Formats: sequence, structure tokens, C-alpha cells
Amino acid sequence: MTSTCINTEYDSCQSTKMGEAPDMSLGDTCILCCCWDCERCGALIDLDCEIQVKDGAPCVDASGDPATAGYIAVCEKCVTKEDTLYDLWD
Repeated sequence: MTSTCINTEYDSCQSTKMGEAPDMSLGDTCILCCCWDCERCGALIDLDCEIQVKDGAPCVDASGDPATAGYIAVCEKCVTKEDTLYDLWD
């Protein structure tokens, strides 16, 4: 198992930026680099705490039919009453 995150070579490793030893238990990318940033406040969201809400932005799919663009990842603090949780199987 490697001890250096692959993102270190691009100067974008989150562990290095935070001054922490990288947790390499997932392979060649550290756990913090696998986390999402909240798309509303920018906070780093723990790997298992991301909440996906429908973004509601209109778009067109490959066939030209109207579709929704999908979801955004937000932290618990940024979820509002108006949000609809994203469900892949909806």
C-alpha cells in the first residue's frame, strides 16, 4: 500500500493542505481527497455525510428532451426545507 496520495504530485492533496498525514486505506488516493466540497458553502463534507439534493436546473438530454441536470452535494447545515433529496431511482 502506498503512503503518498496521488494528488500530491498535482499539489492538490487535501491532507497535505490541511497538514495531516494522509489516510491511504482506500488505495492511491487519501480519504480527504475523496470527500466532496459543499456546493453552497464550500465546507469539506465527510466521506459518508454528503447529502445529494436535486439542483433543479433545466437542461436537455442527448435526445433533446427536457431533463434535470441532476444533483448537487451539500453539507447538512446547507440543506433547506425547499430542497428535494436526489434519488437515483426516482
